[in-house]
Amino acid sequence: HDHFQAIADKLSAQEFTVSADTGEEGKLFGAVTAADIAKAVKQQSDFELDRKKIELEAPIKIVGEYSVKAKLFQDISATLKIKVAAK
Repeated sequence: HDHFQAIADKLSAQEFTVSADTGEEGKLFGAVTAADIAKAVKQQSDFELDRKKIELEAPIKIVGEYSVKAKLFQDISATLKIKVAAK
């Protein structure tokens, strides 16, 4: 239990950057999905997060900074800081 809380604290303290192809006004050509976020977390923190545990209400379609919840264990969640940037 404490192990998951420590991971949640570590992930919540970090900012993860996802690069995406953008068009005009910072709109993405595609969308950033939970799978993209899971991949960024793995690359940038070495922690493997199941994309199904990432609570993304809708795919991200505009460049910016987002807070996304990720459930790690029963009652323990991390709030991921996600920065979506143009490639």
